[in-house]
Amino acid sequence: MCRMIIHTRSDDPFADGWEAFGMFPSPPCPYPAGSEAFELWQDGFDEAIRDSLATWFDEGQR
Repeated sequence: MCRMIIHTRSDDPFADGWEAFGMFPSPPCPYPAGSEAFELWQDGFDEAIRDSLATWFDEGQR
């Protein structure tokens, strides 16, 4: 099973929120770890989590 950490940057406006959520379990890895296809898949999963949490934070600010 693969696990992914959401990396934050100091200029990320949601950094405190990401740290509160910590690690996210990822779906089963469809590609061998370390392969280019795996890296692209993992980047896509990271983007989906960021979009989902950004929407959640935006709605919480309304």
